[in-house]
Amino acid sequence: MSGELAPDELASMCRDCDAPCCRYYTVLLDEPQDAEDFDELRWFLAHEGCYIYVTGGEWRLCVTARCRFLGTDLRCTAYASRPAICRRFGLEGECEKTGAYEFELVFRTVAEIEAYANSVLPPEELARLPPSPACGAGGTAAR
Repeated sequence: MSGELAPDELASMCRDCDAPCCRYYTVLLDEPQDAEDFDELRWFLAHEGCYIYVTGGEWRLCVTARCRFLGTDLRCTAYASRPAICRRFGLEGECEKTGAYEFELVFRTVAEIEAYANSVLPPEELARLPPSPACGAGGTAAR
């Protein structure tokens, strides 16, 4: 594949890295279509350490959480038996260290996802979205 890194190049990159890829995980989401979908996204964003982004047309939930196998020296303590997703990461150049990520949309607060819902949902569907919960700074949006 174009942009694919050789194993020795990847090993060199990881050796001098502070392991940002071991401090979060992402989950693929369905693109929101209705009030129920947006309400679920609000629930995700009500949790600290979570944000939603869109890249390449894919919606993803990002959860900030340090891998339990990341050692104090920022090296994997389970490297030889690490999960397949870890083995594949970086092989096609997708690495925070290289700056290869570009987001089309990013939502960090309930207010941000509500503003987006307000811009894309038809009025009759928007009326089905429950009132915004009061969840602290940046958590609510005027409707």
